[in-house]
Amino acid sequence: MKKYALILCSFSFFSCEKDKVPTPVVVGPPCTISDTVSFQNEVFPIISNYCISCHSYPGSGGVNLDSYANIQSFALSDQLYPTLLHNPNGIIMPPLPAIGLDSCEVKSIKKWIDQGALNN
Repeated sequence: MKKYALILCSFSFFSCEKDKVPTPVVVGPPCTISDTVSFQNEVFPIISNYCISCHSYPGSGGVNLDSYANIQSFALSDQLYPTLLHNPNGIIMPPLPAIGLDSCEVKSIKKWIDQGALNN
């Protein structure tokens, strides 16, 4: 019996938490944003996926994002980008509990705005 207790005790000693190798964290592919962000290929699909259901004519909260002209106007007025950051001090879009855009999508829209919010 003492023999089994000694074996059990040695297993617990050698299985100490500090000696365990941590499980590696799986990281997704890095965010790659093209040099010139395309409204048609990159920005509009994001807006369509997250915003159009509520912000098409007449537009919830008076915000209509169902055309390039409306999206460009909202983007260049410095209202679009801050709402996508889910900053609790401002307007949060999409509203909670909805999951917001991922960081790559937000960066793409920010870069498109910084490039002049072109219809490309």
